[in-house]
Amino acid sequence: MKVERVEQPAINVHNLEEAIKLYSDILETEFEIFDDSVIEKTVADDAKPSEGVTRTRIALDRTGFFELVENNPPVAQEGLRNIHVKVPDIEEAIAELQGKGIHLLARIKIGAFKEAIFNPDDLHGVRLCLVEYDTPSLVEAFHEK
Repeated sequence: MKVERVEQPAINVHNLEEAIKLYSDILETEFEIFDDSVIEKTVADDAKPSEGVTRTRIALDRTGFFELVENNPPVAQEGLRNIHVKVPDIEEAIAELQGKGIHLLARIKIGAFKEAIFNPDDLHGVRLCLVEYDTPSLVEAFHEK
C-alpha cells in the first residue's frame, strides 16, 4: 500500500470543550468543532456497531494535525484513539488491507475528506485510519463540498 505520510494522531476525550481549552493552551493553537451535522458515517457490513454511540464530535486544530474526539456516551478510555495515514487511492488501499484479512469498521466523509477505519483487533490494538483528500490541507478538505 502506498502511503503518502502519517497524517495525524487522534485522542479520545470525555469533555471536548475542556480538552480544547487544554490543548489550545499547550499547543498555542485554535480548534474547530465538527459534529454529526457534517460527519457522514457508514458502518461496514461485518462490523459490530459502536454500542450506544448517539453522537460524535471532533475538533481539529488549525493545522489539521491534532484531532480530539468525543463520543456520547463515551465508548473508550481517554487517550490515543488512532493514527491516520494519507493514501493516494483509498479504494485501492481498502481492498489491499481487506485482502490481508484486516477488517473495515466504517467509512467517514466530511466535505471532500474520505476516511476508512480498520479494526484494532487485527492490528495489535492500533486503530488504523486511511484518509484521502486532494486539497492542500485536511482542514480545507473538511470545508470543501
